[in-house]
Parts: sequence; structure tokens; C-alpha cells
Amino acid sequence: MSRRQKTQDELDLERMHTVEDEAGNVLSPPKRKDTVSDDALIYISQIKELQEKYEQKVLEAQEIEMAILGYSSMLETEMRGKKGH
Repeated sequence: MSRRQKTQDELDLERMHTVEDEAGNVLSPPKRKDTVSDDALIYISQIKELQEKYEQKVLEAQEIEMAILGYSSMLETEMRGKKGH
């Protein structure tokens, strides 16, 4: 019976449960060596999808922040110009 290769999600999950020192040596091996359940893979997939959505929303918020700062700066410049007249 041949073992199937682990998917990247399985490797990621295993890595999350592995403690390494600064040199990369494994200090505590994973407790379970068996394969990850289908449910766990679904959860990992959902987490990754939500993380991507979160990162996109953060970028959108940063764009809005930059626009607000830009308009605020232009308003200050405009107000200084009006006071000089």
C-alpha cells in the first residue's frame, strides 16, 4: 500500500504544530503522524480564504485612509491660501 503525498495544506497544518528553535531544529515533533482529516483541510481552506479577504479589506481601508489624508492636506493648503488674500 503506497502512501499518498501530503498536500501543502497538510504540511502547513503540521508545521503550525511543530516547535523549532532558532536554528530550525524540531523541539517537539507533532503528536499525531496520521493524515489530516477532510474536515481539517476544509477548515484550513476556509481560514486561508478569510485571511485573503481580510488582507484585501485592510488594503481597501488603507487606500481610503490615504485619500482622506490627501484631501485633508489639499484642504489645509487651500485654507492657507485663502487666509493670505
